[in-house]
Amino acid sequence: MFSLFAVQSFGSEDSQKYLLNVSRLAGSETALKDVHVPGAYFVPGWKPEVKRFTVYLNLEEDLVKFQILKLDNGQAVKMVAELQEVTAELPGRRLQGTEVLSMPHSSPQVGEAQHLTSTLMTTLDVGHTRVVQIQVTSADRSRVHNYYFTVKRPPCPVDRRFFDGQSRRCTDICNEGFYGSSTTGRCTRCIDEQCAVCQGLHCSLCFDGYELQSGLCVPKGSGTGLATINTIESGMSSYAWKHQTLVLVVATSVIVVCLACLTALCHSGGFRHRKGSLLGDDDDEGDDYEYYPGSGRG
Repeated sequence: MFSLFAVQSFGSEDSQKYLLNVSRLAGSETALKDVHVPGAYFVPGWKPEVKRFTVYLNLEEDLVKFQILKLDNGQAVKMVAELQEVTAELPGRRLQGTEVLSMPHSSPQVGEAQHLTSTLMTTLDVGHTRVVQIQVTSADRSRVHNYYFTVKRPPCPVDRRFFDGQSRRCTDICNEGFYGSSTTGRCTRCIDEQCAVCQGLHCSLCFDGYELQSGLCVPKGSGTGLATINTIESGMSSYAWKHQTLVLVVATSVIVVCLACLTALCHSGGFRHRKGSLLGDDDDEGDDYEYYPGSGRG
C-alpha cells in the first residue's frame, strides 16, 4: 500500500511530499532482523538467511549475551545451550586482551523503536566451546526455525593459565582466598571464607585472627573447632563409663548383702530338737520333748 504525505514548514507555503510504501508482515516469518554479541564477532558476518555461525568471544567476557532484534515483535525466541567442551585451538587463533574485532551490526535507530530487542545469556569458561541454539517461533505460531551459534572462547596462555574473574585477566597466581582450578581454568574461591590459601577442599593457611584446625579455619582462642568437639565427645564417653561402673558396683553390693542374709538365716536354724539331760537330770522326769521356736512351750 502506498501513502502520500505532504510536509509544509511553519510560516511558509513551501511543502515537501513523501511517498511511503507500507507493507504488513504475513506473521509466519521466522527470520531475525539482527543478532549481536558484545565483545565477539561472527564468522560469517550476520545475515538473516544464514543459519549457522561461529562466534569468537573475547577472552575477558564471562557472559555470552545474545542481543536479538526481531523482525516481527510477535515472534517468540528462546535459547538452548549445550554442554561446554574444551576448545582445541591453535596458538595462532587465540584472541588476547582487547584485540577482538567488533561484529558489524545495525546502526542505532533514530526516533521511535519499531522493533523490540531481546537479550538471552549463557556462560562460557576460558578455553571452552559451547553450541547455542536460538529457536524462533513465528508470530502466528505456525512455524519454528533455529539458528546455531558455535561460541568459542580462547584459553589463557601457558605461563598465565588461570583466569581471574575479578580483574578479568589471566594470571599464574590467584589472589588470597582463591585457588587455580585446572578443571575450569579459573581462580575459584575457597570453600572456607576464612581460608587464605587452599587447594580445593583443603585449607593450608588462614587469615589473621584465625587458626588452622584439622583443615578448617576457626577463631583464635575461641575454644571452638574439632578439638573442642573431640573433648566434648571424650567427656561424654568418660561420663558413660563412670555411670556404668557405678551401676555395676551397686548391683554387686546388693547381691553380696542378699547372700549374707541367706547364710545367717540358715545358721540360725528353722527348728531345734532337744532331749533330756545326759546326766540323768530329773527335770520334767526325763521325758523327751521337742522345742519349736514360737510354739509357746518352755
